[in-house]
Amino acid sequence: DDAGDIYLSNYVGWYDVREERFVPDNEAELSDFKDEHGRPYERQNEESYHFRMSKYQERLVEHIKSHPKFIQPESQRNMILSRLEEPLLDLSVSRPLSSLKWGIPLPNDPNHVMYVWFDALTNYISGVNYRHEDDPLRNKFWPCDVHIVGRDIMWFHCVIWPCMLMSANIPLPKTIFGHGWVLAGDNEKMSKSIGNVVDPVEILARFPSDTFRLYLVEEATYGENMAFQLENMINRHNVQLADTLGNIVHRVCCLIRSIHGGKVPDCPGITPRPFDLNQLRSEVDGHFKAYRLREASQAIWAATRAMNTWIYEMEPWKIKGEDREAKCGPILRTAVEAIYILAHFFEPFIPDASEAIQVKLNTKLGTIAGLRDSWDNLPAGSLVDPRGILFAKIALEAPKSAGGAKAAPKPKEKAKPKAAAVEPFAGLYLKVGTIIKIWPHPDSEKLFCEQIDVGEEQPLNIASGLQPYYSASDLEGKQVVVVRNLKAAKLAGFKSEGMVLCASSEAGCEILEPPAGTANGERVFVDGIEMQEPLSNKQVKKQKALVKTLTKLTTAADSTTALYDGKPLLTSAGACKVATLQGTPIK
Repeated sequence: DDAGDIYLSNYVGWYDVREERFVPDNEAELSDFKDEHGRPYERQNEESYHFRMSKYQERLVEHIKSHPKFIQPESQRNMILSRLEEPLLDLSVSRPLSSLKWGIPLPNDPNHVMYVWFDALTNYISGVNYRHEDDPLRNKFWPCDVHIVGRDIMWFHCVIWPCMLMSANIPLPKTIFGHGWVLAGDNEKMSKSIGNVVDPVEILARFPSDTFRLYLVEEATYGENMAFQLENMINRHNVQLADTLGNIVHRVCCLIRSIHGGKVPDCPGITPRPFDLNQLRSEVDGHFKAYRLREASQAIWAATRAMNTWIYEMEPWKIKGEDREAKCGPILRTAVEAIYILAHFFEPFIPDASEAIQVKLNTKLGTIAGLRDSWDNLPAGSLVDPRGILFAKIALEAPKSAGGAKAAPKPKEKAKPKAAAVEPFAGLYLKVGTIIKIWPHPDSEKLFCEQIDVGEEQPLNIASGLQPYYSASDLEGKQVVVVRNLKAAKLAGFKSEGMVLCASSEAGCEILEPPAGTANGERVFVDGIEMQEPLSNKQVKKQKALVKTLTKLTTAADSTTALYDGKPLLTSAGACKVATLQGTPIK
């Protein structure tokens, strides 16, 4: 008011009763003069105090453009700037007491009550005692680093609120970040009337909270919408929590028990280490500062997968002889240090697992900044407890009826109907894995012998006819897609436990690669095909599931994306592809 930006006038326009807000004419027209629930807006013509918001439009646009991080994510920044290309109207900030019987009376006119958003936004500064210049709360928290709000209220926070602060000559927040919505599995907004609501309380009653946390963080980029798919959440639990993290923790603890009497080895670790602590620390810190929660989590999981690869390369379980303890000591010291370090990074994402790890290692977690790069953070001789596992695997449930209950059994029929055709792809077990060790077959000029980490307790041994197309160094460390449920077969005397999928023609041969960020062990799927429990190798052969699938596997005619029956082969991180070959059979 001191700036002369509040004046009494008449408001003529549309009013959203449910949201308690005035709706500009152009916005009302776009929504057919109804709110999102189909309720019609009310036409209002009443006396109202107004805020000269139009006065600050040019200044606000300049601030947004000169401060790229002021509105995040970028999609929301672009949306606000697009809307500000239209003239910004003054804002009605009161209702007559005769029209609205409740609310905060205006200090200068008790016959009017304040517009709820005009009052609510000021809580950000009244909560830190902004009026008192020497108050420690004000000096510590304003201007705030970030407002994190729902994307449906970005206009209030990114336009109305900054204009109010400019009028009052108060510094603006540094960043306003709009998070997305959790949608139903069909990408529709959840609604009780439709019956597609996912109750988080029910989810937490059925699944570990770490499983729910990890899924919400990793299923979509922070700030964007996310379609909730129960099957995807269970797959993440099984692949990442149970297989990737749970197995390595259990294995290392068991090895320390069997070789070192259950105590952290009293010796230096070895190099090279599984991952670079300083690099991981810097990478995660950068992602957090940019509100990239998914990317921060993926960096930690990449280090965890590197830890799995490293321990398989070290193979301490194969070391025998009288000096076994001395030879294994440095390996296991480094391995248990890696687990302790990773527990620190996982704490914001899966705190229960981090707590369980520190109990297993009998050592409290410190701070990430305090972790020593010398990898000697654990006291030598500390007892390690191998009992129990971090996460048990979760079985996928049978489909349920629309109401959520199991479908009622059908009445028996006299004549048994012919069984519906089974989709062959649904029973194949296509898993993502990393080639952790590779060498030329001693008796074949075409075959490579490979050890591939597919997220299981032991790597798979697979022979592939890739020697004419790649060197061993080209393939080591590469992620591939493996057909897992095939009967082991000897190729030139080497026992091969699966098959690496490749695009192959006269033009060449290229491995099928999953997108970056895919965890080892994740199952490849196709949208629209309900994946079944993997067939046994005998069933695969009897039903000719692989043969039938390969007839429909190819790369796209105009891209390198792998397709099954015209649909992309997917992981949770995106589509699988080859390097260059288009329109080429995959086999």
